[in-house]
Amino acid sequence: AIYNELKKSVSDGKGPVASAITAKGVSTAADATFATMAANIRNIQTTKTVAYELRVDGVQNTTATLMIGGQVLTVKQPNSGWSANAITGTITLERKERKRKETSMLNLNYSGEKTIHKVDFDIVSEHIVKIVGSLPAKTKGFTLSREEEEDGWDYLGFTTIYQQGDGEILFSDDGSVYIKPKPAVQFLVEEGGSLSGEVRQEAERFEQLIPPTVEVEENYSFAGWRPELPKEGEIERDMTFVASIRYVPTLEEVQEEKVVEMNAMQQTVIHQGVDVELSDGSIEHFTLTDQDQASLMALQSQVAQGAEYVPWHNADQANQCKYYQNADMARIVQAALSFVVYQVTYFRDLRIYIRSLQTKEEVAAITYGMPIPEAYQSQVLKDMLAQMEGGA
Repeated sequence: AIYNELKKSVSDGKGPVASAITAKGVSTAADATFATMAANIRNIQTTKTVAYELRVDGVQNTTATLMIGGQVLTVKQPNSGWSANAITGTITLERKERKRKETSMLNLNYSGEKTIHKVDFDIVSEHIVKIVGSLPAKTKGFTLSREEEEDGWDYLGFTTIYQQGDGEILFSDDGSVYIKPKPAVQFLVEEGGSLSGEVRQEAERFEQLIPPTVEVEENYSFAGWRPELPKEGEIERDMTFVASIRYVPTLEEVQEEKVVEMNAMQQTVIHQGVDVELSDGSIEHFTLTDQDQASLMALQSQVAQGAEYVPWHNADQANQCKYYQNADMARIVQAALSFVVYQVTYFRDLRIYIRSLQTKEEVAAITYGMPIPEAYQSQVLKDMLAQMEGGA
């Protein structure tokens, strides 16, 4: 009986001990062994690092030293949500923890006012908080509490309107206010150029910009900014402007480009063909593509051999091939060859003339078929021109 009473006494004593250990944050069963309880007691968190807001005689201190029970306690970091009241003979610390984020609405009271405002709340940074709700913006500081609670979370130091928007107010406790960043304008340059000056500038208006100087390499020119750089007006966003650089060809390059152009014109004129007056007085037009010229050269042998009729066609695609009398075919071949030789001769003399010009403007004025100065005419061209004038 004595043993049972002793066992019951020990068991009854375990319950309060287990409850006390559990209350300290380490879950412990009432029937746990003493070894388990001892281990759990060792796991109880006995120290805690916290930050305080200290007010001594109503004045907030960033750092203060308190004497508690003969031990020195150093309190740092203001605005952390803790406060201390200095009482003669005894120091009492009163915890007033701030809420970082509440999913439900909170009650906000501006300092010195009884009006309650329903708001959402969040901490943006160490010195900035955000209030969302329908309420006036006041620079009085405020407290927050949960519904039907008197939490009194202290934000009395947040007396500066940092930024205000549609339905939300940001407060700061260090006097800081939101400053809209100025748009950034970037200047770039294409190949063949370089920029002298600030290539990245921040400004609110275009007239405040100082565009960098555009310097170009030899045979290059500055063709303007892309997109066009406004002279005035508000800069609404970050922008980039590129200096367009245009290559300026040399005189020799301009001359050779014109030669290529005239050669293409020569081929076009030849391919378009020639008019030929036949023995009956009619005039027909004959194209002179490369294939046409090769075919006529082959047909020339039939003419020379005295073939009475030679098959060929004129330029009109609506007409079928037909037989031309030997005399008419001879006229067609001769006119075609003469026309090709003249165009080739004219182009060669024109090319020499183009390469003799001294300015780009003179080169640009050249057109195919224009008269070539006599000094640049070959004897062959002179004779052809004289024959053409005599025939006319």
